[in-house]
Amino acid sequence: MELRRQILGMVAIIAAVAPTVEPVPAQEIEPIVRGVFRIIEPNSRGSGFAVAPTVLATNYHVISNSAGALQEASALRVTQGNRAWAVSRIIWSNRQLDLALIEVPGLDAGSLPIAVTTMNRLQQVVAIGFPGGADRPFQGRDFGGATATEGTIGRLLETPLRREIQHSAHVSPGNSGGPLIDRCGRVVGVNTHVGGTRSESGTLVQTPGIYFAVDARHLAEAMQQLGIVVRPQANRCEQSDASRPSPADVQRWQELAERARRDAEAARAALAQLRQDGGIDRQKLAQAEERLAQAEAQMAQATQLAEDLRQQVQQRTLLLALASGGSALVAGFALAIAMRRSRQQLVRVVNVSSRVLTGHSLNLRPWRRSAGAPAWRLVGHTGTGEKVSLRIDEADGRAVIGRSPRLADRTLGDDTLSRRHARLLVRRGQLAIEDLGSANGTRINRQRIAAGQPHPVSVGDEVRLGRVRLRVEAGDGPAAAAD
Repeated sequence: MELRRQILGMVAIIAAVAPTVEPVPAQEIEPIVRGVFRIIEPNSRGSGFAVAPTVLATNYHVISNSAGALQEASALRVTQGNRAWAVSRIIWSNRQLDLALIEVPGLDAGSLPIAVTTMNRLQQVVAIGFPGGADRPFQGRDFGGATATEGTIGRLLETPLRREIQHSAHVSPGNSGGPLIDRCGRVVGVNTHVGGTRSESGTLVQTPGIYFAVDARHLAEAMQQLGIVVRPQANRCEQSDASRPSPADVQRWQELAERARRDAEAARAALAQLRQDGGIDRQKLAQAEERLAQAEAQMAQATQLAEDLRQQVQQRTLLLALASGGSALVAGFALAIAMRRSRQQLVRVVNVSSRVLTGHSLNLRPWRRSAGAPAWRLVGHTGTGEKVSLRIDEADGRAVIGRSPRLADRTLGDDTLSRRHARLLVRRGQLAIEDLGSANGTRINRQRIAAGQPHPVSVGDEVRLGRVRLRVEAGDGPAAAAD
């Protein structure tokens, strides 16, 4: 009986290795719907969704005219309910991918998470948007927000131009540019067109139940290259039909990270050369700093996503090993527990057993037991006296501080900050800060730190970012207890 309890306890430990996320229930679809907007151009209407506080994603064809040329940003409007916003610029567009990103000042919308993994057939999905047919009875007025319809993925297409998802969640003209959401709340595609055949007169005869969306991975890769933060789901969704990362997904983001690393090295060398030459104008220096900031943002984001996906693949390998031949692993854990070995030895058992079962070690490391997620606050003021309070915890993992809403996760209105000034990181219960090559530097307890290297900070330390002064305080979560 005692051994049985120990084995059950071990299984609970295994479950903790792979945290799960409950599928999004119907009543929780509303927060997602609030991130979807109607986009109006002179001759038609479409949909779009928030990927950053002031950035919407949509289809290229939604913001182009009948000849396929992009409209001027000033000709576009974004609406939701009785509110309307002007579009300041088209950040990026790609006609072949039928994707675009537009900037909408003052929007301040919560961004939707984007799936960066491969989809599965028969995966349940929800299409959200503003179909024109639903608006007509109300003369185009929005009385109830976006429309949501359910369906499943029927096919995954690799066309010469792009990856597409065929699904059965009903869409119609007006849905274009809206998100296709999986049951875990992630954007897996951008709805783009309906299936059908052309009649002799050239009219499209729609085939019921056949609709298409551009794979959201195209969007995530474009955002990464632009330095716009991609917000993936924090944890894996364990619903049976949910998409899961594959080794190909890991390899793709590792390749993007390596490309971004080379770009960052080139941008850093160019900036150093400009500073060394002296006598340069401020505009050239600012442009070089912007290029470096974007390259570093791209590198950090792609590296983090690749590492997250790699860990998910490894954890799933462990679970599959348990399901298909895990008795040896269970026995190893039971033996280690019965012998009251240390956690380091338990981890060694996992790695050795997984190598026997799967052909390679999971390379797991000893973990901490914690009463709750460690959290910190950086409290202080800007150079002009404006109060500042920034929170970060282990679930966040990292956050960039800077002036640019597009390049930073935490923005402060202080002109001594660079666009991307510094990065906060949390690793194994330790908070660290890394300067990102800022013009005015980062200091810990009055000592300037070297750029590009994380430096640990503790409660009570003073951090200066330009003229911004902050003190590290314990957040609202208890600190992790040592083993």
